[in-house]
Amino acid sequence: SRLFNAVLSVVIIKIITNYLKASGYGEYTLVYELVGFFGLACDLGLFTLAVDEMSKNKDKMQRILGNMLGLRLLLILVIGLFTCGLAMFIPNFSPVMVISVIIAVIGMSANLISSTASATLQINLKMPTYATAVIIGKIISVIYIALSAWYNWGFIHLIIAGTLNNFYVCIVTLYASHKLMPLRIYFERAEIVRMLKKSAVYGTALILGSIYLRVNSLVLGHLQSEEV
Repeated sequence: SRLFNAVLSVVIIKIITNYLKASGYGEYTLVYELVGFFGLACDLGLFTLAVDEMSKNKDKMQRILGNMLGLRLLLILVIGLFTCGLAMFIPNFSPVMVISVIIAVIGMSANLISSTASATLQINLKMPTYATAVIIGKIISVIYIALSAWYNWGFIHLIIAGTLNNFYVCIVTLYASHKLMPLRIYFERAEIVRMLKKSAVYGTALILGSIYLRVNSLVLGHLQSEEV
């Protein structure tokens, strides 16, 4: 699945760079650099934590995953609104780029939810279902991007392609996970605080690593044109 996606990602980059040229691809990259911060800030290593805790407490699996999903939704709401608001105040972000950030945040939210729910598949050794969904979702994305470039549908449709990919994977993952264990969402304050504390160190490391790797693109996007 990872190898297949890596190959298709190269195909996607080739299509997008030919279609958008230097400036347009610069804008595309800036949108996903900002959304990448959102994704990692919401991640906090919750999938790893969910698999660890569910494997050790199989009698409480539904409750653990339910609170993980609840925590994930809270993080998506708070950090997602902040990210979309931030995009509106970045000087070099055009209205099209702001709309693209909002669409990409919605898609990333679906990806985060599916990754959390896939903990059920991991515990039950059913990850090939998730891997297959990821491959099919990427194919859908490539087809949509190719059509967008061929018919000149515009910048936003390239972002929609990624969102469709994430929504497909999310729907398949939720369905497959629900068949193994009915999914419920819980917002138990004590449990959510405990999970936040447990994932804080790992989550902070992910965020700092992301800042180190991505901040250069955002700074360049602020100081120079998108072609640089």
